[in-house]
Amino acid sequence: MVCRSNSSRAETGVGSAVTKAVVEQQLGRRLRVTDDHPEASCLLTDGGDTRHRHYWEHLAAAGVRKEAFGRLTGCPFAGPLYQLMRQQLLAAYFIQARAADAADVLVLSFAGNTALAELPEALAPLRLTREDTILDVWNRALAGASPVRHLTVESLMAAIDRTARADGDWRDYVRERYGA
Repeated sequence: MVCRSNSSRAETGVGSAVTKAVVEQQLGRRLRVTDDHPEASCLLTDGGDTRHRHYWEHLAAAGVRKEAFGRLTGCPFAGPLYQLMRQQLLAAYFIQARAADAADVLVLSFAGNTALAELPEALAPLRLTREDTILDVWNRALAGASPVRHLTVESLMAAIDRTARADGDWRDYVRERYGA
């Protein structure tokens, strides 16, 4: 996620992953997103007595329309949409808390990582075209929020190379380590 502010608050990047076990459990559950309280049958909200997640309560304020997932039986966030949802909620929070003037979610990946965009079979009911990617599905669920954009590491590095002098040591490290 990239936050922009007119103040001295700088840019922030945040990341996380969902475990395979959670994904498998959640895909097998019968959760209707369009129910009044879908969180009641969502494993992601059940953290026991000490930790409860409240994602569902903040979707609308973050510009995420839960109705966009209405054709699914099971949690739409039990897979690749989980991280996009978390980033969207975080971006909205930065704006609501006045920690940033604007916040956009950006997916940064290597060009060869095509699996990142693949739409899993569990989300197939959300596909409108054969070519739909996970970002296409996610962006259709947004209303009043900027669409998530995708940028490759290679194009970012090329842009840095074209601009003012980049830190030589840092740039050399990225080139050697990742070939970009």
